[in-house]
Amino acid sequence: MCCSETRTVASALGVNASGSARAALLTARWSGARRSEIQRLALDCLERYADGTARLRIPAGKTYRERVVPLHEDAAAAIRTVVALRMGGSERALVDDLTGAPVRYLFVGHGKLLSTYYLFHRPLRRACAAAGLVDDTGRGTITAHRFRHTLGTQLAERGAKLHTIMRV
Repeated sequence: MCCSETRTVASALGVNASGSARAALLTARWSGARRSEIQRLALDCLERYADGTARLRIPAGKTYRERVVPLHEDAAAAIRTVVALRMGGSERALVDDLTGAPVRYLFVGHGKLLSTYYLFHRPLRRACAAAGLVDDTGRGTITAHRFRHTLGTQLAERGAKLHTIMRV
């Protein structure tokens, strides 16, 4: 995916996606995290490095290890918006299927995790259609998984070490 396609889809997200879906997709774009990891982000997932750069605490996923990655300010701002809406909520913590620990998730609706369909597939399909990034059958040409590859490619082009890219 070239940078112009990424910018086009990102701008379409601002118009065509809900706050939660926009935050999830921008997080996918700028963190390299898997959809299931983003779906399971905790309400307190956003932190800052000493220099003020946003960092995202990604829960244990396929690798069974929590990790922390730097996050673009656009994605951090989108997450802060969702956090601000959710902070007044009084819902109980849910038990994480992978770790067994109680977690107050970021992306919750009606007492359960929002689906990856709601957070990723539907809004990305709409953003692709709005941006004109569809194939001959009308399907969007960009998927949430492609964001992982885009981030890795950009890191490699900027000289990041292979080990660093693999950890993201």
